[in-house]
Amino acid sequence: MKLSDTTPSEYKILNGDGTLTAMKSVVIEDTSDTLTIKTQSSYGQYEVDPVTSENSPLSNLDAKKSLLGIIVEDEDGTKYGMEHLENIYGGGKFSFAVTDGFKEKHGNTIDYKRHEDLQGKTIKKVTYLVKNGADIVINTNLKCKTLAGSDSIKTTANDNFKDGATVSVDTAAVPSGSNYTLSSVSMGKTVLTEGTDYEKEVRVHDWFCKNVKYDFKGSDMDEPARVVLSHNIVGVFAKQKAQCEGIAKAVKVLLNAVDIKCIVATGDADANGSREHHAWNVVDIDGNPYQVDVTWDIGASKGRVSYDYFNVTDEIIGKTHKLEDKVPECTSLKDNYFERNKLTFKSKSQLIAYITREIAQGQTEFYFRLDGMFMKMRRSELAGMVTKLAAGGNGKAVRVQQVSNEKVGTCWIRIY
Repeated sequence: MKLSDTTPSEYKILNGDGTLTAMKSVVIEDTSDTLTIKTQSSYGQYEVDPVTSENSPLSNLDAKKSLLGIIVEDEDGTKYGMEHLENIYGGGKFSFAVTDGFKEKHGNTIDYKRHEDLQGKTIKKVTYLVKNGADIVINTNLKCKTLAGSDSIKTTANDNFKDGATVSVDTAAVPSGSNYTLSSVSMGKTVLTEGTDYEKEVRVHDWFCKNVKYDFKGSDMDEPARVVLSHNIVGVFAKQKAQCEGIAKAVKVLLNAVDIKCIVATGDADANGSREHHAWNVVDIDGNPYQVDVTWDIGASKGRVSYDYFNVTDEIIGKTHKLEDKVPECTSLKDNYFERNKLTFKSKSQLIAYITREIAQGQTEFYFRLDGMFMKMRRSELAGMVTKLAAGGNGKAVRVQQVSNEKVGTCWIRIY
């Protein structure tokens, strides 16, 4: 036997009682590479991906030939093992599941028992166990966001939920006499709790118009799972696609979360010449109830945000919608979008003055409401008037794009 005084890269120590210690090895701390985590992966409910730099320890690692396994350590010092075939794949990436039943892209169910306690925890250290070489340690700070398994789940302070999850605030356990308040509600980078009730409502409305699409196949009974998603808030927050019922419910959830009273209204509405079942909302802004149909505003928001059905009266929405149940009477236009922004005109002279002023300031788009004037002004007359004002008597060629909603009296015009 040939003895050496060189410490091997990997070894175990034989204890006096005949047992062996855990594998000991040389360790290098990799400060050149970083790790990211996401909750949407075809291989697991969480996926950790390395972001490597050139010639760094991890970038030079051949995962198939040299990587024995991976050890993950959370903020409490608890360690979790990751293994080949189950968790580890190309380039040092690994994924894992924390609840029963998750199937990866090839249809194999992932074992979750070893990792279920990682949900909600923060990964502080990841060690790559390298065969015949120094193990690679990356210190990190990866939050394993809590997975929401239903429309509503209970949460505690500072919980961080999976992208697309819907969380309701349960204050039942708050001691009586406490003065806790909900400090912030956000959708992505949009903080919904800032400003007046009107400003918060506009922010919620605009988020839907910019991010959510109507699911035209959401009633296809050949796709029952899609029907379920499309008719509840999961379709909105997980898929950004739903039908009117799911959209109206989601509007209620967000407005209620920022302390605005809102209910779902149901009935029927005009749809391409026929009457179809429909859902929308009634909101309370500073003591005044209003009708709001975000679904129809989504449909009209093509390259812009539509406010045709934002805070309207029973009289206005009644031209296209019919309620099946009694709701608070909506008679005020105080917080209607066009009233608040002084974009409602009752005479031709008011409209001409507005468009002339906007053109002088370099504006090329005009969005306004005509109060009772559509019966007196034909679409062609309105377009001709804007064309003439835009030309300014110089005879220059001007084109006009016009989108009118005669039912509610709104008109959007662009000159180019």
